[in-house]
Amino acid sequence: MNNDEFGNDQIIQVRPHNLRKVYRVRELGPDQIEKLVSLRGIVIRNSDIVPEMKEAHFTCTKCFREEERSVQMGRIQEPTFCVNCEQRDTFQPNFNASIFSDKQHVKVQETPESVPEGETPQTIHLCAYEDLVDHVRPGDRVEITGIYRAMGVRVNANKRTLKNVYRTYIDVVTYVTADKKRYEIGSQGLNDNAAGLADNEVMKDEVDANGKANEEVNNNLLVEMGLEEDSVCLLYTSDAADD
Repeated sequence: MNNDEFGNDQIIQVRPHNLRKVYRVRELGPDQIEKLVSLRGIVIRNSDIVPEMKEAHFTCTKCFREEERSVQMGRIQEPTFCVNCEQRDTFQPNFNASIFSDKQHVKVQETPESVPEGETPQTIHLCAYEDLVDHVRPGDRVEITGIYRAMGVRVNANKRTLKNVYRTYIDVVTYVTADKKRYEIGSQGLNDNAAGLADNEVMKDEVDANGKANEEVNNNLLVEMGLEEDSVCLLYTSDAADD
């Protein structure tokens, strides 16, 4: 899209989801690197929002010429030669004029139903950008669609030598949280259960009241029967005394 033609600088982003194949965390391997994948998991940790440079501005310290460099594959190529003053290594980054975007690190764990018996759940690292920052919270069940990437790890921070084992992560393209209808159905079921429990309590109270009434009637009958037995005994003893 030509921004000059339309007179604006709007950016159109495509966020695909609902892929045919949904991977488990332990199923991701070298064959999926740099490919669009989808997986399900539970968010267990969110980091603070950190700024990431998208476009860098450099200023020549000699002639004050400005140049811009975009991020390519996570790197920025710093200009080394100024065509204006024809000097080398005179550019300094201008952070105030540079463009940054929001970034957040998210840690996701396998869902309990996808973990084989006797094994511990595995986790994977996610990188979310822009409006996807703070889109999910710890405890949310989500379906993530993103690009599975591998990043080299330096043996020493001061050297360019990399380890032979790479660190993998996912650049998030789309978050899809669990279906809310399921929770609505669940809440409706809870309400029905609560109503049923209330009815049971009412029935229990009625049964208790009826039981108490029956018990009082039985006690009264027993008292009357006891009185009758006492009167019979008195009559029997009086007749025996007359004889």
